[in-house]
Amino acid sequence: FLLNRSSDLVYIEERETKYNIIKDLLESDGYEVDRSFYESEDGEAILYRKKESRDWHFLCHMDPSFLEIKDLKKYVKETVEELE
Repeated sequence: FLLNRSSDLVYIEERETKYNIIKDLLESDGYEVDRSFYESEDGEAILYRKKESRDWHFLCHMDPSFLEIKDLKKYVKETVEELE
């Protein structure tokens, strides 16, 4: 996807803020977080796993729809619970 240059900074700041909130939520619940797939065709994604586990799980892509997630805490909780 392409970004309009005038909105690049706002987009990047919002994306980084949401990533950091999700990372903090997961880490506070005992998960490791990995930001993966940099420069891939599908874009970056957030992966997570329980500490001491070998299995990584996909949480979401960090594409423009990522910014549409309003309740991050609820989103993370529901997504993680689906895999437990």
